[in-house]
Formats: sequence, structure tokens, C-alpha cells
Amino acid sequence: MPPDRQGSRKYLQSTVGDDIDCSVSNHDRIAHDVEMSTRGERYNELPGTVLSLRDGWEWTCQSGAVVSGLLAAVAGQFLGFVRSSTITPDVSYEARCFLLTMCYAALLFNISATIGSFILMDNLGEMGFRASCKASELDEVTDMGLGTFMTSQDGLLIKFGASPEWNWMLYHWLSSFYLGIICLVIAVLSYVLVQDALVVKVITSFIVGLTVLPSMYFIFVRPFIHY
Repeated sequence: MPPDRQGSRKYLQSTVGDDIDCSVSNHDRIAHDVEMSTRGERYNELPGTVLSLRDGWEWTCQSGAVVSGLLAAVAGQFLGFVRSSTITPDVSYEARCFLLTMCYAALLFNISATIGSFILMDNLGEMGFRASCKASELDEVTDMGLGTFMTSQDGLLIKFGASPEWNWMLYHWLSSFYLGIICLVIAVLSYVLVQDALVVKVITSFIVGLTVLPSMYFIFVRPFIHY
């Protein structure tokens, strides 16, 4: 083969080899970028269990915000009514102070619960973004052999992007919510006990016991017995 053809062939082989190496390198880089992009996008859409749990808490918080806002309005109206009404003169000073304290407590606790609901909803709404930001850490959980791991509901939310202070925010909201309701009920019952006739006192006390005590059992006692 003439020297010029041999040189052209060597040049062609070296050029093709460079193109193949470059193509392989580009292919690896593109595959890596696609893998990292897919890994991040995978956690923009949360797993079904996490999504169902988050949506449930969001619905609960939205409903709680509405209820707490309405109860705060009721507590404010009742406080104004108590302060403007003429209470029986033979009622002690301590009883009047207790009645006003319960009215103020009901108003403030319900306002706190309303604010807490919005804080929790904001935290839950950021879970998708936070989960995508720590996709590598979540891969260690979801890519295990069985694809499962043992945790609580709160632990699952925290793992997939809820705030590490989720438990404290939840307990603060729940305590404010229930205390607001209880204080409002106590304020109404206290007003009845110091102002109305005996038959009204007895019937109202029975109704309060019938409504509040079972609710307290279902909320605070039953979960620790059956779960």
C-alpha cells in the first residue's frame, strides 16, 4: 500500500477511535445526568403511602382551621356578652374571675389553634420539595432489599420532608385545639351555674358530661388502649 494511503488509513482509524471514545464519554455523562434527574423527580411525586398520609393531615388541618376560627368568633362574642351582662349579685368575686378567665382562655387557645393549622399546612406543602432535595438519602431507604422499613406515621412524614419539629408543632396545635374547645364549654357551663335556675343547671351539666366525657375517651384514652 502506498505511504500516503497508509497514513490516511492510520489517521482515519485514530479519528474514528477518538469519535468512539468521545461518544462513549458523552453517553456516560448523559446517562448520569438522566439518572440524577430521575432520582430528583422521583421524590417530587411522593410515594403513595406518604402522599395519602400527607393529604389526610392537610385535610384535617384545613378543617381544624375553619373550626378554630369559628370557635374563636363564638368565644369573642360570648366574652362580650358576659362582660356586658348583669350577673347575679350574690355570685362571688372568684366565680366571676373564673368565668372571665375561661372566656379569655377559649378565645386565645382557638386563635392559637387557627395559626397552628396554617403552620402545619405550610410545612406539609413543602414536603415534595424537601424530599427531592435529599433524594440520595431517601434512596438508602427505598432501595433496600424488600423496599420497606419500619417507622411510625410521624417518622415517615419527617423522613420524606416534614420538619424535624413536626411532632412539637402537631402537639402544640392539638393541645391548643382541644383546650380551646374545653375552655369554651367550661365558660358556658360556668355562666349557667352562676346565673340560671336549678333545673337549667342540672340539664346543662348532664348534656356537657354526655358530650365531653365520651369525646375525651375517644381522643385521649382509646388510642393508647387499641394501638
